[in-house]
Amino acid sequence: MDPLSDNSLDKVPSSELKNEIQTQTGLVKEVKKEIIPGTDEMARLALEQYESETGDLTAQNIRNNFNELIQDLIKTETVIYEELEENFVNEIVPYYMENYYSNESADSYPMIQSMFENVETAYTDSDSFEEFITEGFERLYPFAGHVYFSASQGRKTRVGDTLENHLELLLTRMGYPLESQVKIGDSPIDIILPNKKTFNQNPENSIFLPCQTTLKDRFRLSLSKLPSGNKYDPVSKYITTTTGVNLITDADQNDITTQKIDETVDAGYKILAFEEVKQQFPTHDGIISYTEFVNEVLPEKAESWDVDVQEELSKF
Repeated sequence: MDPLSDNSLDKVPSSELKNEIQTQTGLVKEVKKEIIPGTDEMARLALEQYESETGDLTAQNIRNNFNELIQDLIKTETVIYEELEENFVNEIVPYYMENYYSNESADSYPMIQSMFENVETAYTDSDSFEEFITEGFERLYPFAGHVYFSASQGRKTRVGDTLENHLELLLTRMGYPLESQVKIGDSPIDIILPNKKTFNQNPENSIFLPCQTTLKDRFRLSLSKLPSGNKYDPVSKYITTTTGVNLITDADQNDITTQKIDETVDAGYKILAFEEVKQQFPTHDGIISYTEFVNEVLPEKAESWDVDVQEELSKF
């Protein structure tokens, strides 16, 4: 492919360049697979690092410190992710140069290839460093813009799965059986305890935990996931969230309101939140803390589960 001529950057089809960089088959996705693990693996890495610094977590440790552990693990994962993301941004250009530029694979990303060829042309034709850096930056800017935008979107996507992953890990380490992303009706429930079989046979003994990072308008989607019908009424349903302590964003301390709690209760759910948030609504039974959930609600509910499940739990 011929390099783009001078002053022709505006003629580059933006959608084609975006597709080569940002889509599921784009360069960002390819490089991230090499550098950044999936969200479930990120949660495991955070737990491993936490234990390497504080010691192995027992079921009792987790139960006693569940509220703080969720927050600490999310913070630990964020630090790990930010380091990996910086590495990804630093490595994407060397990765492309090594694996695609000027070799038999160059046609895999033709728009990116043309832009890099333009930069090389600017380098060979320039009379000074100042001239080259001016030309090179102009030619690489669209590439860099798409890469950084994709990185920012990746942070948002990862955060959406963070709470679910850490809840799964901690509850499993405490010995509680669970299933994740179980389809009930037309929608998947993030976490079901102990399993879908119990829900089908004895729904009053099961727990549903849809996970929402914040309780913006999107949380109403979780409230409407289950089909209408008496079968779902006896299920213990909790909207689990990290909101209210500025853990994920810097401005969610007022995210939970009495109106939202009332709306959640009207839909047959309760909100499961951090202890600090529950203390803001001390008399409202539509919101409970993680501490109360793992020390009171969950053990009591588990007493109704199958004998084989009880035997497994007794080991922890």
